[in-house]
Amino acid sequence: MLTGIRRSGKSVLLMQLKNELLHRDVKEENIIYINFESFKFSDIDTAKLLYEFIEAKITNKRKYYLLLDEIQEVKNWEKAINSFQVDFNTDI
Repeated sequence: MLTGIRRSGKSVLLMQLKNELLHRDVKEENIIYINFESFKFSDIDTAKLLYEFIEAKITNKRKYYLLLDEIQEVKNWEKAINSFQVDFNTDI
């Protein structure tokens, strides 16, 4: 988990982590990056909707890497995170 003041580079660090995973031959389809500041994801605002979105993206048994930027925008996000750890092969 990354925390810090606004505009301190947390999102940049997440993108660097994504690039490192790709460099280590993790397939792009096994990296799920969501920035909840983007209007593209504005409809994912509850733990249930987040869970359903991620569940639809998981299509194989390999490990999935979840990079969730500004996750606090999702109500009860902790429930979804706990479920990902129980239900899927994920690293968050």
